[in-house]
Amino acid sequence: MKRVLSIIFLLLSLNYGYSQVYTPLGLPAVIADNMVLQQKINVPIWGWTSPNEKVIVNASWLDNSITIKADEKGKWNTKLQTRGAGSKKFSIQIVSQDEIIIISNILFGEVWLASGQSNMQMPLKGWGSQHVAESEETMENSLNPNIRLFQVRQNTSPKPLDNCTGAWLESNPESVAGFSSVAYFFAKKLNEELNIPIGIIHSSWGGTKAQAWVSRKKLHEMEDFWNETDSLDINYANFKKTFSRWDDAMAKIKGETVIVYSKEIKYPKYVRMGWEHTAQPNLFNKAGLPASPFNTK
Repeated sequence: MKRVLSIIFLLLSLNYGYSQVYTPLGLPAVIADNMVLQQKINVPIWGWTSPNEKVIVNASWLDNSITIKADEKGKWNTKLQTRGAGSKKFSIQIVSQDEIIIISNILFGEVWLASGQSNMQMPLKGWGSQHVAESEETMENSLNPNIRLFQVRQNTSPKPLDNCTGAWLESNPESVAGFSSVAYFFAKKLNEELNIPIGIIHSSWGGTKAQAWVSRKKLHEMEDFWNETDSLDINYANFKKTFSRWDDAMAKIKGETVIVYSKEIKYPKYVRMGWEHTAQPNLFNKAGLPASPFNTK
């Protein structure tokens, strides 16, 4: 009996260990169905899987498959040589040990990033009483599978990210309505002039500083921004320390309201909501923490 229990325990332990390192095969949102790839270049493709696992990439336009080995963190990347622009549709098959991802309806053409402030962000349907000239007629005539739109959901990060939230959509009255009017008209003009597929990635945020769209490294090359970049580094370090203290405090706090709150409201939402809305802020004060994690004094 002891031997049987030992074997069961061993199998459970092995299964637990496997579950700890197993990572599902995944891709960033921008590498997905309906995407447009830049023509005639080596396009980067990347993703995630279990550490050190082999990944095979089969592109329908290439004669040979590409085999990559993920690194110790499960990250992998490669490049695919694309053909000239056209309306022919292609696909990519990505295979790991246990999973397969198929990306379909891919076109080759010109891909652009549209970024900026509110004048770029304003959607084709307008904002309230602010209207875009000829928008209704434009939306009605926007059906065009050779124009693809990718809307990046707004997010902040102190460092570059290798993923975002969004999806590639073919141009139609529904997809263009909430898309950047400037970016759409630009894509429409390019498609008419070049007669090739156009992919537009829209990532803008009204009222943001130009510095927010430039890497820290580039900003720090300019003396005028030295104080600003140094200040950002200090603020971010304090911010991380404060959240670490909050994590420790939450682990010690008993109370259904706070536990549910901490599970359902993840860190990105704290930025939008603030901890002043928590039902039991006094519990955190008992742990020696401020009423808001953003008040680090």
